[in-house]
Amino acid sequence: MIKSVYINGIAAISPQNTFEGDDFFSAPISFDDNYLLVQDADYKKYINPVQIRRMSRILKISYSTARKAIEDAGVVSLDAIITGSGYGCIDDTEKFLLSMLHQNEQMLNPTAFMQSTHNSVSGIVALNMKCNSYNFTYVHRGLSFESSMIDAMIHIQEGMKNILVGGFEENSKNHYQVTNKISFWKKNNINSLELLADNNIGTIAGEGANFFVISGEKNEHTYASILDIAMLYKPTSDEEVSKAIQDLLAKNNLTTDDVDVYLTGLNGDNTLDSTYYNMAEKLFASKSMLYFKHLCGEYYTAPSFGLWVASMILKKQMIPDILYCKKQATNSVKYILLHNHYRNINHGFCLLKHE
Repeated sequence: MIKSVYINGIAAISPQNTFEGDDFFSAPISFDDNYLLVQDADYKKYINPVQIRRMSRILKISYSTARKAIEDAGVVSLDAIITGSGYGCIDDTEKFLLSMLHQNEQMLNPTAFMQSTHNSVSGIVALNMKCNSYNFTYVHRGLSFESSMIDAMIHIQEGMKNILVGGFEENSKNHYQVTNKISFWKKNNINSLELLADNNIGTIAGEGANFFVISGEKNEHTYASILDIAMLYKPTSDEEVSKAIQDLLAKNNLTTDDVDVYLTGLNGDNTLDSTYYNMAEKLFASKSMLYFKHLCGEYYTAPSFGLWVASMILKKQMIPDILYCKKQATNSVKYILLHNHYRNINHGFCLLKHE
């Protein structure tokens, strides 16, 4: 079992006002077009004016979030940078491919190609932070962020002190249109904050960047500790999911009775949400059930936003009403189980504890 690690710094740029200040969904923002975009920040606070002209949108979003997390943790150096992304810098990838098509592969601008790689984000953070050590980006679809966090936890156990871990994804009109043809998204426009009220196939598309500074040592900045993370690929039944959850808890000398909050990746798709409801009924009937994708939308590394939400709950010891799917009385929140799956193929479980 990997020893627990501490989350000492966090930052999120999302479709909600999560970046500046200390607001925790006091006034959630609603969307009506099933296509959620982040609330842009003042990137000039974190990026050199000369650099910012050449940076793509996702690089500006991710780099600013990473710097904010490092600032929040109060650290001056990093031992490693580990990120996860399903599509990477997809907008730059599309720009380069479309320019090849439209210009017959002649006189191409290389900037979009250079910024299109999945490790562009971790690379630019490393260059600006002068971090010359371990740098890795996981591209494991719906388990990209969980893979990066497990890697970071292993390195903490092996002696690294401060590691930056992040998950990022950007929305793309072309990608949206292609995946809409295979029923990824709602056919009718809905109010994002009423996501679960629409009992039809599909969900809402989202994007965001969420970064964390983790360490093997607790300090005055600590939000919570991550006890363990588990992953499950293509479960054949809900019983297999249930067993994975119980095995994770037992591995950490806990039972379902110890969990105070079941934080889920409910996304409003009636073909995909039943697993969460079944787990809530079978394992956590007396516990509060929360969800977060009505605030950030669906994307490969959405669990990183879920981890930001869980960290805020544990630090503040309060749960905003907008997060509740099922509300149960609770005096305090000690343990949270974060459960997310991407199209019932990639299941990720993260067990967190209040410190």
